[in-house]
Amino acid sequence: MSRSSRWRPPKTVRAGVRAKVQAAITQLRYVPHGAARALASRRSGTIGTVVPTLENSLFAKGIQSLQIRLATEGITLLLASSNYDLDHEVREIRALVSRGVDALVLVGISHRPEVYTLLAQKSIPYVHTWSVDRQGIHPCVGIDNERVAYRITQYRLDLASQRPPSLTTAHVPADAMGKAAAEYLLAKINGATIPECTELEVRLIVRDTTGPPANKIPREP
Repeated sequence: MSRSSRWRPPKTVRAGVRAKVQAAITQLRYVPHGAARALASRRSGTIGTVVPTLENSLFAKGIQSLQIRLATEGITLLLASSNYDLDHEVREIRALVSRGVDALVLVGISHRPEVYTLLAQKSIPYVHTWSVDRQGIHPCVGIDNERVAYRITQYRLDLASQRPPSLTTAHVPADAMGKAAAEYLLAKINGATIPECTELEVRLIVRDTTGPPANKIPREP
């Protein structure tokens, strides 16, 4: 067995053998040749994702969960940002595809048509996150943003007739979304069957107001 053939995810090699190989790799400062391995396996061992911004903590949480799950399979996540620019997103996706990514994670369901054309031409599996495709055209792992907005609005309207509305927000399961996206793409890469759309539940968080209504604040004499 060659050293390259032993450089695989931990599940496929016995612990004792892998420990010896790892020691030799460290001593020799060996780094696997990615291009050669990609030619042999027809896989690059990478998955790409393009997010609208790197400043949103929820996106960061989802990306971390996605990366952690992919890492358990020996897959590296390549990350890019579109800065909320769909044309910029197209350029970033083309760059990721040119680097041979095995799959792609998209955020939202609004993308340029050429994105889907390119992915279809290259037979690259992909999944939408943070939204669900009610038309059933594209695979997705996300939340129904319209339904969440309706639930929050309806709750506040129902409560308004009884007392001043409390602050209401929604807990978005970003970590579960990242992991579910990874599971979908891993299944697609390995030819396994998996549901094309997974909707995650959003939990409403109701917080009491921080003080009495303005018209009930006692005035100083």
